[in-house]
Amino acid sequence: MAAQEVLATVGPNADVAQLAKHAGVSPDTVDNFFGNTETLLMTAFDQKWREFVEWAYGDVPKGDSLEAIIDVCRKLFRARETHPDFSRILAKALDHPDFVIDAVRDAAMPALEHVALRGQLPSDDFDRRAQLWAYAIARILRDVHATLQLSPAAADASLEKTLDIWDISPKTAKIITSRSLKT
Repeated sequence: MAAQEVLATVGPNADVAQLAKHAGVSPDTVDNFFGNTETLLMTAFDQKWREFVEWAYGDVPKGDSLEAIIDVCRKLFRARETHPDFSRILAKALDHPDFVIDAVRDAAMPALEHVALRGQLPSDDFDRRAQLWAYAIARILRDVHATLQLSPAAADASLEKTLDIWDISPKTAKIITSRSLKT
């Protein structure tokens, strides 16, 4: 998809002319079919995100457990090896964390909400905690994929610390994040 190529090379600030050039169509065609460049790019990102998440969960139902969500996060940290095209998109898109968070909110929130309903996450201040956690994860992902300041193992350690947002004790966080990745 041309919009995903643009996300990987230009990022979410791409304009209609850049999208049209990658798609081999006129800017008017892009405007007529998609109307809004931001919506098109968000849709392209969301599609790639959902493909990755489907792969990452495998046979485990989304929202099955906090451990499953953590496992998906850990796989995101390793996407450069498993899904290099997605990693390139992440690297550019994460310069704009609001774009990424807005693009994946509808896909990600049901799993978190389900885990909260099961009592594995606190439900008090849920929306505020979810937003804080989303920004923390986005920053870790940026440091793994865009700035290359974190290795996946260092990202795992950072992820462990983010669980404090959910009132998860450091001991429990260490146990959850140290389990082997399910493939």
